[in-house]
Amino acid sequence: MTTAKARREANILATARLLIADKGYDGVTMRLLAEKSGVALKTLYRKFDSKEHLLSVAVEDLYQSVYMEIAENSGGQGLDALFLIVDAVAAATVKFENYSRHVVLLTLRQPRKSKIREIRQSAYSQALQEIADQGGFEDGIDLDQIAEVVMRAVRSVTLEWARLSLDSEQLSDAYRLQVALCLAGISVGETQERLKDIIRAQMQ
Repeated sequence: MTTAKARREANILATARLLIADKGYDGVTMRLLAEKSGVALKTLYRKFDSKEHLLSVAVEDLYQSVYMEIAENSGGQGLDALFLIVDAVAAATVKFENYSRHVVLLTLRQPRKSKIREIRQSAYSQALQEIADQGGFEDGIDLDQIAEVVMRAVRSVTLEWARLSLDSEQLSDAYRLQVALCLAGISVGETQERLKDIIRAQMQ
């Protein structure tokens, strides 16, 4: 993709996110997207065959940028890296609050092998592998399965938030609690003690 085409696509995706935040998913049409992003409707359909396709790409683009930033700037390892991930996801969700509320159901319905799931799986799996390498888990733990459990826990909290039953200020703490609950029973030593401390602090 040329630089000009890449800039045009980035502009389209950014415009889509802004319009969803402003008008909601149902209020956005391909014609409106074309008008606001300054491209011909025909060009928009050539690149994205439907609004659903465009919105899926917009969501992937946002998540990819969030997780890439985490990977480049986290500076943490193991359990620290894992909680940096959940904190960064919470911060990004709240930062783009209106947008996030409108598209969270779309992301939760993503197919099992979607790009978003691959991005999340990679981030969580790397942090969990570091915890295992540091001796923080019991022997014989299937890290891929644990990454899936963690992803589901985070997803359930996000859904609760999207349904307005969880305040944005509580999101990061809710993520941390659910992840700690998932991992405390299979962890050992210092890792287990840290997870138990998080659970105790959040349950008070």
